[in-house]
Amino acid sequence: LVVKHTLVCNDTIDIIDTMAPVMTNLPPATVQISCNQAVPSHPVTIAADCGAEAWITDTLLMVEEIDCPIVAHGYRTYTAMDACGNSSTFDVYYPIVDTLAPAVTSVPNDVTLNCGDLIPEDLLTLGEDCLESTAMFEDSILLGDCPTEYTIERTHTAMDLCGNGMSYVQSIEVIDT
Repeated sequence: LVVKHTLVCNDTIDIIDTMAPVMTNLPPATVQISCNQAVPSHPVTIAADCGAEAWITDTLLMVEEIDCPIVAHGYRTYTAMDACGNSSTFDVYYPIVDTLAPAVTSVPNDVTLNCGDLIPEDLLTLGEDCLESTAMFEDSILLGDCPTEYTIERTHTAMDLCGNGMSYVQSIEVIDT
């Protein structure tokens, strides 16, 4: 007598994805930029386990705070998430610095005046800059050959809140005709 026995077993194998997606092509953790530049976005790439779909979001937070030469702070968080809810993050800090002189769009021309004419008080014209800037001037008088003839060397200065500045010298000649 031959007896054949067949044994059937059913096993259930659950594969659970607990691995967070891996981001590559990440920027450095700190990227210093000039105040006249935009905060860059980096082309971060992602790899997820088990062929699952994954996506990246990035969030940028800007905080203006003047502590020269830093005039603002940028914080960007890259978050990668897969379909199973696993996630990974990477933070980048952007100190935004101002080391640039104020933007000057025009300067007063040198001028020759007759004795008795009004001395102009034109200032430098300032353009948009990272920080608020002020324009001022200081005169130095050089005496001429006659008591009524002289030259004013006017030093124009533009300065921003971080102490970045530039100077320009204008010559105002006064003659007796």
